[in-house]
Amino acid sequence: MPGARILIVEDENLAAGEYARILRDLDYTIAGNALSGEEALRVLMEARPDLVIMDIELQGAIDGIETAEQMREQTDVPVVFLSTHSDLPSIRRAIHSQAYGYVIKPVSREHLYTAIETALQRHRLEKRLAQSEARYRAIVEDQTELICRCLPDGTLTFVNGAFCRFFNRTLDALIGQSFTSAVPREDRVRLETALAALSTAKPVCTVEHRVSLDDGQQHWQQWTYRAISREQGGIIEYQLVGRDITERKRAEQNL
Repeated sequence: MPGARILIVEDENLAAGEYARILRDLDYTIAGNALSGEEALRVLMEARPDLVIMDIELQGAIDGIETAEQMREQTDVPVVFLSTHSDLPSIRRAIHSQAYGYVIKPVSREHLYTAIETALQRHRLEKRLAQSEARYRAIVEDQTELICRCLPDGTLTFVNGAFCRFFNRTLDALIGQSFTSAVPREDRVRLETALAALSTAKPVCTVEHRVSLDDGQQHWQQWTYRAISREQGGIIEYQLVGRDITERKRAEQNL
């Protein structure tokens, strides 16, 4: 069974040939070769590699790092850089470009194999995580309950579609605002007291309070707060799930 498809970007033919030999010996498939960044960008979509090994010091208008940055605008293919430079500034520049690996020349079979397999594994894990997050976001967006996240000071960092529709505001208008800004002053003490009691040992509470809408109406809501803590302890965020209980409150008052 053929291995991962690798695109080789190297401006020295002798070196490119040696990399191709090593890769074939390791059961990888050569997806293509490019002598410059410009050529690599032209063949990228046609070659459809699983990974790119790229010399940083390419001749031409753009070097390997600039080429990788432009590649990311087209696809999420992982890039492993090859370089004669082992100094910190060069390595940091590669890291800042979101490199998946950095191999110092002369390239050994073992170092190249390790860098490629590590990059491929990391890329697979990142794709799975992104897919999982997309599924989670779809589930959250499809909920009829109001869902949001906020910092300990109440600043909203996430709201779902139901939250936006209830308050008749856009996502951009809500993010960065205080969750408690819609809560009448006389209800805030109850809310703040409940939040202050949350801890790593007791991370969940349920609170009922009113909210004021832009049209002047007031609704009763029931919110379940969950404190999100860092590993070392200390609350960093709250996740909230709420629903409108106005009709229930009216029924209780009419009893």
